[in-house]
Amino acid sequence: MNILVEDLTGEIRILYMKKEKTERKLFENINMTLIMINFQTKINLKSINFLESALVVFVNLNHATGMY
Repeated sequence: MNILVEDLTGEIRILYMKKEKTERKLFENINMTLIMINFQTKINLKSINFLESALVVFVNLNHATGMY
């Protein structure tokens, strides 16, 4: 599943979440707060609920691996 993300610079980035194992490909310089603000103003509630779950996984992965 690909989620298109537009940050405040207008640049489009891809957040790629894969269910198989724990493989996740993410851009290092994405600001989670900006993504959340942008998504809440652009997409519907069902998608926002999925995004919140995906962000929790991403943040927890970064915390566990020490990569911020």
